[in-house]
Amino acid sequence: MRGSCVHTTAPPDQEVLALGSADMYCVAHGNGLYLYAGDTKVYTSTDGTNWINSANPANITFNDILFHNDLFYLVGWDGNTAGACIMSTMDGTHLSGNLPPADADSTNCIAHGDGIFVAGANSGKIWVSASGISWSRLQPAAANIFDIQVMAYGVGRFVAATNEPSIIYSDDGVTWAPAVAASGGFPSLATITVRP
Repeated sequence: MRGSCVHTTAPPDQEVLALGSADMYCVAHGNGLYLYAGDTKVYTSTDGTNWINSANPANITFNDILFHNDLFYLVGWDGNTAGACIMSTMDGTHLSGNLPPADADSTNCIAHGDGIFVAGANSGKIWVSASGISWSRLQPAAANIFDIQVMAYGVGRFVAATNEPSIIYSDDGVTWAPAVAASGGFPSLATITVRP
């Protein structure tokens, strides 16, 4: 299950607002647990109403969450290493650093499909992993691509949107091509949903 990008500086309700003032960007659900993350904060909830601050990773901003096979995968920016950040957790409290080699571009989105994890980053970079632990960087995803903002997998295809705006796609997560826009080009996208 892919997390939903919230991309807001205001939490969705007053109960969450009372928990903290950090910018929060993404939320996902899996194994009876909601995970809500953003700028140096991770909150968890079993009912979506009552939240606890479960982790405070210093100088780390999470941009997206993916739940897959009992783990939440969080991607973002690690201000401690000034590089890309990919971490995982079962419970939102114990975060494991699945950091790729030092890279100066933030990871913004993550998807899983057909046995492969794919994370999109700034400067058109793509990170791929079969395990979710060891990551390899591809660059660039396609010619003239800027920051990859959102990504989804469905019907045998990864689809990602950039801040140009443009859309790129891949059937294997490794080879990417630009999608063809209808007249007038693509509108700016905040979220992609792929349905079978």
